[in-house]
Amino acid sequence: AYLWPESDEARGRNSLKQALFALRRELGDAFLAPGTGPLRLDSRFIHSDVVAFEDALRAGDQAAAVELYRGPFLDGFFVEDRGEFERWAEVERQRLHGLCLEALTNLAEGAEAARDRPAAARWWRRCAAADPHSPHAALGVMRALVAVGDRAGAIEHARLYEAGLQDDLGLPPDESIREYARGIRQQVPVAQGSTRYSGAVMGPPLVAAMVTSGGVAFPLDEPDADERSIPASVWAAYMVPLFLALAMAGAALSWNARSAPADSEAPSRLTVLPFETLGGPASGELGAGLDALVSSGLDGLPEIRSVPVAKTRDGTPPSAVAHQSGARLYVTGRLIADRDSLRAFATLRDRANAGGEIGRAEAQAARGQLFELADRLVRGLVADRARGPGERLARTAAMTTRSLPALKAFLDGDRRLRAENYRAAIDAYGLAVQIDSAFGLAYYRLSVAADRAGEDEQAVRSARLAARFSERLPERDRRLVTAYLMARTGLLDESERLYRGIVTDYPEDAETWLQLGELLLHGNPLRGRSGTEAREPFARVLTLDPQQGDALVHLARVAALEGGTAEVDSLVRRARAGASPPAALDLRAIRTFALTDRPGRARTVRDLLVRPALVPRHLPLKVAVRLDDLEGTARFATVLANVTGTCDVRALGGRMLAEVAFARGQAGDAGRRLDDTARCEPAAVAELRAVMSVQPFLSPAEADLRDLRHSLELLDGLDLDPSLRAYYSALVDLRLGDTASAAGAARDLQLIQDSTAAGNLARTLAHSLIARLRVAEHRPAAALAELEGAGWERMAGKSMAEVSDR
Repeated sequence: AYLWPESDEARGRNSLKQALFALRRELGDAFLAPGTGPLRLDSRFIHSDVVAFEDALRAGDQAAAVELYRGPFLDGFFVEDRGEFERWAEVERQRLHGLCLEALTNLAEGAEAARDRPAAARWWRRCAAADPHSPHAALGVMRALVAVGDRAGAIEHARLYEAGLQDDLGLPPDESIREYARGIRQQVPVAQGSTRYSGAVMGPPLVAAMVTSGGVAFPLDEPDADERSIPASVWAAYMVPLFLALAMAGAALSWNARSAPADSEAPSRLTVLPFETLGGPASGELGAGLDALVSSGLDGLPEIRSVPVAKTRDGTPPSAVAHQSGARLYVTGRLIADRDSLRAFATLRDRANAGGEIGRAEAQAARGQLFELADRLVRGLVADRARGPGERLARTAAMTTRSLPALKAFLDGDRRLRAENYRAAIDAYGLAVQIDSAFGLAYYRLSVAADRAGEDEQAVRSARLAARFSERLPERDRRLVTAYLMARTGLLDESERLYRGIVTDYPEDAETWLQLGELLLHGNPLRGRSGTEAREPFARVLTLDPQQGDALVHLARVAALEGGTAEVDSLVRRARAGASPPAALDLRAIRTFALTDRPGRARTVRDLLVRPALVPRHLPLKVAVRLDDLEGTARFATVLANVTGTCDVRALGGRMLAEVAFARGQAGDAGRRLDDTARCEPAAVAELRAVMSVQPFLSPAEADLRDLRHSLELLDGLDLDPSLRAYYSALVDLRLGDTASAAGAARDLQLIQDSTAAGNLARTLAHSLIARLRVAEHRPAAALAELEGAGWERMAGKSMAEVSDR
């Protein structure tokens, strides 16, 4: 099937014999391993770098393995019109490349752990050369260069990485690269696992800047043992200050705080019984081959591990054969072979259900396409097995990707997403789209996972790719990914209309009801509407799928907003029954704070500070903002502000305390708190001061405003986006009465408007600034018109100014 797919069985075997004859004539018989089994090269006489590479990995000699890897597998080798061969070669190419990258990463991390800094730098450079677009490898190189004292080299590597990403893929750099480069420029030591908050941005993009896999900040110098423990003990509180200003203003909810039940079921063993074959003597060999291919195809799917079929007497019932094979699941099938085509039927059964059918598939292929036939059968079984209301996307995925490895990666991503392992889910979905670059549904789920991990830029980028590659999808899923993209890019009204149209046509679509609920809960505050409108969509999800974890938790939040304490208690108890340990603590906190359970609240706070490994990073946000508990926020902030660690940790606590003071109307105390943190975080403090200074209920002194204006001028472009710096400077100018300078800044912002994210931000800031100029001219109607056209729905996460404008 790989090399002679146009031939029938007899002609294919004849071609193989001729090829072997030619090889024996040139090389002698020694090139084949002895025996009568499968044909194999004899490694004593024929060297294969692939075999040596895998042998070295199995032996644990990763350094030797990576030296054997000299480039992509079969790079440049092509067999014309051999689709099966090309598909196999590509899968092998990706597999071997992944093994090499894993080995290089292990070597680099091992050298770091051993404090062998030159070796760490060398291995990280190898990682970056093998995967030049990997932010993890780029950060590794930068971290290693800083460790050997080459800070300039680390900054240069960040510049080259950014340029390569833009030139090769047209993408902006990972925010973590910019964050770390900024830390190097400031030359401030950062504790391992902590984060740097550089700017009072309110929303998902800042979450992406602060909370990524493994954190975005790395040690510039090795912290002392007592310092190393500090970030872990306070990690739970990092998200609070990002959204506290939203709480002051009547607050938009985060897009990133979701919970789902864990999926901890052990893998099920499966065996494929011999297919019944019809079509002459040769069909028996085809049937045996199909058995093996289907078994291999099903192996590795989530919760599935294939085992060999046991040898039994003729006439043994299939369920008994499966039992003797140690398998709970088993497949029976029939293959019909004629001269030109193959047709197969397969049924998946469960012994625990009296051998009842749990999946059925039928497939057809040309006579020489046995591999394609097996893949179609496996995808059909996966699709038919996914019969639950929450498994519709798995069914669609099975029928819309042409790659079985891509489907396996997709299903693995779904499993990890349900278990709240967002980084692993992103990796799995990323592998799926790497194998099948047009896998629209995998891009959609990749966006969902990135959103939940707080990686907003990747979420938007993947949502765009999902829409771009949606042509394979059914009509309703094309509408779903379009509505999702609109929600991600701030077109909330248009997104809502599309979602409502889908559920009108398909009222049983739990996924669309869930996304509609997400939109209403998180997006309504940006539109002046209540998040409690999400009650109906989440209730519909639970009608279709009573144990859907996201809907249970979100409905509990809606009930908390409405004051329905008994309902909160009931919903949280249901959600906790299937939740992972982090989610269980999350849910316990929601319940104790929503029900004003003071003893339970005290225990929750204690667990947050004592057991940081179990704390979801968005939990303090829910406690402090969604449940309107400034006292709890102040308690977290005080712990942060008083730790004896690096100054960025203390500064984070100081900013939080300043925001709490400002929310309580204590502007003087807020100013003093910011004075204490300005040395460590000048950009964040300047931005926060600028927003505070324009509030009409404050009367800052002219000297203080001029000092603030000067501090904004001194900020580096890496510390604060140039458009934001110009905007905040103009706000201060307006407060000083200099309308001409503010108008000039608005014109400058209008000149840099374009279709990029930076251009969209400049456009929004220009509208905001013009609105404030209209207010100064006593033209409130014109000001309101400017704000309504500003596009803050798309840019709300970029600046605290959105809160002030609202």
